Amino acid sequence: MSNFAAIICKFPEHERAIQQLCAENESLGSVCMDFEEATAAFHHWRKVENDDLNRAQEYHRIMDELEAEIRSVLQSKIVGFK
Repeated sequence: MSNFAAIICKFPEHERAIQQLCAENESLGSVCMDFEEATAAFHHWRKVENDDLNRAQEYHRIMDELEAEIRSVLQSKIVGFK
């Protein structure tokens, strides 16, 4: 996979379209990279035993917001996107 592995895992059937759209749309590519970073941070903080669980929850909330933004763009650009 690519730099957009986390979002492609959410929508694997649209991998090619996501790659192309991110290459064409710098803003979408940036949001997908933010999603990638938030996903990595979420998994990191979820594993830390002594850390406040709120940090992992905050990254999960950020992931949800970014996913909604990405989904909206993909729905407007990909015919039949669900």
